[in-house]
Amino acid sequence: MIYYALALKLCATIIVFYKANLKELYGLDYSPLFWWLTVGWIVEYCFLQSWWILSKAISPWATYILLLGFGSITHMVLMCIHYGFNVKYFLGFLLIISGVLVSKM
Repeated sequence: MIYYALALKLCATIIVFYKANLKELYGLDYSPLFWWLTVGWIVEYCFLQSWWILSKAISPWATYILLLGFGSITHMVLMCIHYGFNVKYFLGFLLIISGVLVSKM
């Protein structure tokens, strides 16, 4: 069930990344109302389902840390894929991983 929750979070994070960068990457510009009507409800469903599934399996504090870390790492990977590798992304990745590891102690 934890993998399902992480897959939902991954799906929602990817949708939000492309929503935020669609104009710069592909030259498309959609209104906020269009996005909300088409994919906004899917994103909210994925976020909320992943939160509730994980909070039942682990504590709410660990759920918060896990989802923020997972979402941040996903954003960094997508940034590296579309905008090229940057040392700042790698250092941010290391800081997020170290923060998640320290919080688990």
